[in-house]
Amino acid sequence: MRRARKFLIWTFGVVCAVVLLTLTFAQLEQRAFRRRAERLLAEIDALELRKTAWESAEREFQHWGAAAKQNPQCTPHECSLEVTLNDFVLSHVYGSDWPTRIDDYLRYRLKLEAQSRPLESELGKLVALSLRVGVRPASITGRIGMRDGVVWEKGLSTHIEVLSPSGRCSDGGRCPYTLIASSYTVPQLPQKGRDLFAADLEIHSQYTIGRPSGCMGCVAVWAKFTAYADAADVHRLLQFNLSCLTAWHACLYEPDIMPGVWAEYEADRARLKALHK
Repeated sequence: MRRARKFLIWTFGVVCAVVLLTLTFAQLEQRAFRRRAERLLAEIDALELRKTAWESAEREFQHWGAAAKQNPQCTPHECSLEVTLNDFVLSHVYGSDWPTRIDDYLRYRLKLEAQSRPLESELGKLVALSLRVGVRPASITGRIGMRDGVVWEKGLSTHIEVLSPSGRCSDGGRCPYTLIASSYTVPQLPQKGRDLFAADLEIHSQYTIGRPSGCMGCVAVWAKFTAYADAADVHRLLQFNLSCLTAWHACLYEPDIMPGVWAEYEADRARLKALHK
């Protein structure tokens, strides 16, 4: 009994140490990821549409190394470049094919049913558990574009995996979904009366804020602006709350990830309602 008790105590201690080290690594990795995301956002925000030379922007983004991908169809007159940052969990669990390959091997060796996904199933449970303790798998993508030698477009988008509050899923429990926020340049805005969000043009002519009418497994908000939008407006529309990447209490909704943009969206809806009374 004494040896059994000692074994259980040691086992419990080892399990606690592994869990603590895992959580510590996850938090440190996500804080480093957040700093990189904030740097990318700051660099994109600093570019002036229709003014910053493309050569200067390319040189500025060289330090991103392999994370930066230039459009293979670039020409001397038009080009674009994307920087994609993925955190550790998203890269090695969500975005990797090794769980599928191991499941294929297990089905073959253990003669399991064709639909069986033992490893993916367990990883799904582990990821759901990690979301409860502050892990926020995420992907950040920044994009810049050129026309005739100057920066003509820029934008940033975030995808963060979160866990819904209790009672929000079909089974009455909690389920994972993706919180999406994006702000980017578009060639032109829709003409008034021809698009669901074109009513915004009655208030501001060079940008619009909205959300998709339906988003399966996600909550999303976006801001779209033209290259002719005022620089102050563009700066305001590129404000993301990137503390969502490390917050212990998860960001769950549009005002959490883009508080200023969402506040303006709600104010615009109220103004439009008053105008159309």
